[in-house]
Amino acid sequence: MAVHLASWSHGALQYSRRESPALFGTPLVAEPLVGASFLCPDARSPLPTVVIGHPAGLRKWQGAPLRTDLQQRFDIGAVLSLRLSGTKQ
Repeated sequence: MAVHLASWSHGALQYSRRESPALFGTPLVAEPLVGASFLCPDARSPLPTVVIGHPAGLRKWQGAPLRTDLQQRFDIGAVLSLRLSGTKQ
C-alpha cells in the first residue's frame, strides 16, 4: 500500500510521489473518518466541522480530521479526502 499526496495551493496542483504509510503513521485521519470520503473547510479551526459522505447521505462530525503532524507539515487548511480503491492490472 502507498499513500498518494496531492495539494492545491496558490492556484497550482502539486502531486507528491507515493509515500510510505509509515512516513506519518497510520491512520492518517481521525478514527471516525477511516475509510470515508470527507470534506473539512478549515482543519486549523479549534473544533473543525467535517462533512462525511455516507451511503445513507451526508453526515456531520466535529473534530480534527487529520493527524496533527500531517496537518502541520503541510499547513493544511481545507481538506477534501477521497477514498479510492482499485485493482492492479
